[in-house]
Amino acid sequence: MVIIDGSSILYRSYYGLPDLMNERGESTGAIVGFMNELLKEKNENPNDKIIVVMDRGGGSKRKEIYSDYKNNRPIMPEDLRRQGHVIRELVNAIGINIVYAAEGSEGDDAIGTLCKNTDESVKIVTVDADMLQLINDKIKVELLRKGKRELYDETRFENEFEIKPSQFADYKGLRGDTSDNIPGVTGIGSITARRLIQSFENLDGIYKNIGLVKPSRIREILKAGKETAYMSLELAKIEVDTALDWSKAAENETKVKDICEREGLLSLKVRLYGKEESVKLPDYEIAGKYVYRLKTALKAGEKIEGKKYDLELMAYILDAERGVKKLEGQLAVKGRLIENIGQRLESELQAGNEMELYEKIELPLVKVLTDMEERGIKINLDRLQKENAIMSKELVKLENQIYEIAGRVFNLNSAQQLGKILFEVMGIEPLKRTKGGYSTDAEVLRQLEGQYPIVRQVQRYRQVFKLKRTYLDGLESQISSDGRVHTTFNQTQTATGRLSSSDPNLQNIPVRTEEGKIIRSLFEAGEGYDCLMSADYSQIELRILAHLSNDERLIEAFKHDDDIHRRTAEEVFGDGNLRNRAKAINYGIVYGISDYGLAKQLDINRKEAGEYIEQYLTKYSGVKNYMNRLIEEGRQLGYVETMYGRRRQLPGLESKNQNARHLAERQAMNSPIQGSAADIIKLAMLAVEHELKCGNYKSRILLQVHDELVLEIVKSEIETVTELVRHEMESVAQMKVPLKVDIKCGKNWAEAK
Repeated sequence: MVIIDGSSILYRSYYGLPDLMNERGESTGAIVGFMNELLKEKNENPNDKIIVVMDRGGGSKRKEIYSDYKNNRPIMPEDLRRQGHVIRELVNAIGINIVYAAEGSEGDDAIGTLCKNTDESVKIVTVDADMLQLINDKIKVELLRKGKRELYDETRFENEFEIKPSQFADYKGLRGDTSDNIPGVTGIGSITARRLIQSFENLDGIYKNIGLVKPSRIREILKAGKETAYMSLELAKIEVDTALDWSKAAENETKVKDICEREGLLSLKVRLYGKEESVKLPDYEIAGKYVYRLKTALKAGEKIEGKKYDLELMAYILDAERGVKKLEGQLAVKGRLIENIGQRLESELQAGNEMELYEKIELPLVKVLTDMEERGIKINLDRLQKENAIMSKELVKLENQIYEIAGRVFNLNSAQQLGKILFEVMGIEPLKRTKGGYSTDAEVLRQLEGQYPIVRQVQRYRQVFKLKRTYLDGLESQISSDGRVHTTFNQTQTATGRLSSSDPNLQNIPVRTEEGKIIRSLFEAGEGYDCLMSADYSQIELRILAHLSNDERLIEAFKHDDDIHRRTAEEVFGDGNLRNRAKAINYGIVYGISDYGLAKQLDINRKEAGEYIEQYLTKYSGVKNYMNRLIEEGRQLGYVETMYGRRRQLPGLESKNQNARHLAERQAMNSPIQGSAADIIKLAMLAVEHELKCGNYKSRILLQVHDELVLEIVKSEIETVTELVRHEMESVAQMKVPLKVDIKCGKNWAEAK
C-alpha cells in the first residue's frame, strides 16, 4: 500500500514550483506539481494500492493544547484552496481513494491510523519529516526533498538520526520543531536531545531518572521545561486511533478529460490518456471558409480561393502562449468541426479589435513566408566542409591542451566529470552546486575564466563545439539538391509576435564572434544573382521606446541622430566615454532588467546597478512613467498590447507568487516594445515584397532574422533596390522619431552584415 501525504505535497507544489496559469488567469502550478508526483508513483508501481490522505481543514485538537501551534504558517491562499478542490476532483476521477482525518485531527493522524490498521507493507510518500516516527519493519517513508526522493527504513533512520523511529516524537518534545511551531525545551538543541534519548529511551525515562542527568545545567533546564516537553511531545506525536472519512473513487475518463479541458491542463490529459485520435488532422485541413495551417496548404500546391481564415494564426493572435495548444486540444476532442471553431475564433478576434492585425499583417505574411521558404539560400558546400575540418582540428587541439593542464583525459562534454576536474583535481573553489554535483554552467565559468587558463580553454571548447555541431554539421545535412537550405519560418511560436526559424534555425548565429562571421560567410548569392543585401533596422526597440513613452530626451536624441548610447552616458554618468555601460542600461531598460541582472551583465555590485537604473529613470522620466503605466494597465486589463493591437495575455501580474509576478511585470514592460518591433519588420517585409513584385524586379527577399532582411540581388538592380528597401522600411510606420535602416551588400552574408 502506498499512502500519499496529499496536504504536504499540495503545499510543496504551490510554493516550490513556477506559478502556472490557465487562460482565465487562475493558478494551476499546485495541480500540475501534485499530479506529477502522484502519476510518478502510479506509473512506477502500477500494482500498488494507492491512497491519498488530505487534511479536512478547520480546527485541530493540537491548537487547544497549544494556541501557537502552527501559528508560523501563512493562511491558505485562496488560489491554493481552489487548486485543492480541483485536485480532489481529479484524484477521485482517476480512480484513487482520498481519506480525510476525523474532525479535530490532521492528515498525519489519518496516515498513522491507516498504517496501524493494515497488515500490508506500507510506503508513505510525504514532504513532512514527522512521518518518520511511523517507520517500523512494515512501514517505510519516502521523503521528497529538493527534486529527489529519499527512502527511509529502520536502518537508514537509525544510521542518520542515531535513535529509533519510535523515539522521534520524544526527541521532538525536547528539541522542538520550528516548522510546526512546537516549542520544545528552551536550551536543548539537537545534539543534547539525541544524547538524552539515547541514554534514557524517552521523556518518561529522562524525568524518572532526572537525578542522573549531567551536567547539572542541563538537569535544571529539563526540570524547568518539563511541562513544555510533555506538551511538545503531545503535539509532535501522531495519533493512531482517529476516525477516518473515505471519499470513494470512481474512475471516470470523461470527467478527467473535462476537468483537464476546464483547467487548461492539456499536457496532463495527454500524459494520462495519450493524444486522442478521434479527429486526426493532417498537416493542414481546409473547410468552405477556414483553414488549419494555411502555409502548409499553399506549399502543398492547394488552390486557395477567396479570403481564408487560418485557425492556427487566429488562435495565436488571441493568446500567443496558450492559444495554439488550446486549439489543438479542441480539434482533437469529440470531433468538433473546424467551421464551429473558426466561427468562434473569428468572433473573438472581432470582439477584441484584433481582426485588423490578422488581416493586414499575419494573413498576407503567410504567402510571403511561403515564397521565402521555397526560395531558400545558397550555401557554399566546399567552404563549409573546409571550415568544418578546421574547427574539428581546433577542437582536438583544445582537448589536448585541457587534458595536459588537468593531467588526465576525461569527457569534456560531461558536466559531472568536468566539475570533478575543476573543483577537485584542480582545487578551484566551487561557486555553485547542483543536485548532481558541481555547477559548470556558463555563468560559473564566466566568473572563473579570468583567473584560470583551463577555464578559458573550456569556454573556448564549448563555443567551438556548439557552433560546429549546431551549424556546420547541421547545415551540410540540410542542403537540398538545388544547393540551398530552405528554413521554415514559424509564425506562431513566440510570445511577442516575432518570427522564429527552424531546420535550420538561422536566428541564433552569433553576430560579433569570429566563428559567427565564418558561418555567415558560407551563405552566398546563388546562380543568376550577384550579391546578398542586408537591410537592418538600427536600434528599432529604443526608437519604439522613445515613441511609446513620449520621453522628450529620447525623442530629441533620435531626431538629431545622436549616438544614443553616448548621449545616455553623458546624461546618466556625466561621462560619454562610459558608452558601453550606458548601452547595457539602454537595452536592459527595454527588457525590464533588474538590478541583479544588470549587476551580472556589467560585473558590478547590485547596489551600484540599482543606482544606475534609478539615475537613468530619473533623467528619462517619460520612460519611468510609461513603464509604470504599462504594469498598471496590464494589471487592470489582463494584457498589454503593441502599436498595432497585438496583445500579450499576462495573468501572472495578479499572481500571489512574487517571482511569477515580477516576471510578468518585466514581460509587461518589454512585450509592447519587442512586439511592435516584430509588427514593423513584418509590415516592412510585406511592403518590400509588394514593391519588388510590382516593379518586376528579379531581386528578392530570402531571410528575416530579428530586425534584418536578407535579399538576393542582381548587380544591375543594386542601386534602385537599395533605395526601394530603404524607403519602404523607413516609411512603413509613422512615429515621433525616424526609423533608420543600415543597408550593405556583399558576396556573402558576412560581408553584407
